[in-house]
Amino acid sequence: MKKLSNSTTIIISMFLGIIAGILLQDKAAIFAPLGDIFLKLITMLIVPLVFFNIILGAISLGKTKSAGKVGLLTLGYYLFTSCIAVVIGIGAGYIFNPGVGVIVPASLLAKEGAYAGANSGLDFGELLSI
Repeated sequence: MKKLSNSTTIIISMFLGIIAGILLQDKAAIFAPLGDIFLKLITMLIVPLVFFNIILGAISLGKTKSAGKVGLLTLGYYLFTSCIAVVIGIGAGYIFNPGVGVIVPASLLAKEGAYAGANSGLDFGELLSI
């Protein structure tokens, strides 16, 4: 039997997930921990993977005269784009206010007041003026 490519397997899995969600409806929440674990694993891998690929690409240039310059430019570009990503992420959080209006049931709280800091009244504008 011919082995399926990774992209084909991912697309099939997406459709199976959609079908499972339609058929199971609220009971499909039993799969939520698997999705959470998957997203956390992907998050853990992305930054180091991109960083080391950029570094390895710069190293593969060999010992040319401009290798040091290219390495520093690559590192500077990586840091600059990372800063831009952080600014975009914080700005999107400020604009869209994710989580506002979500009511957390008392049964899900680890202890009373666990989310007390979530609505502390700290504004993004206040952070900029510090």
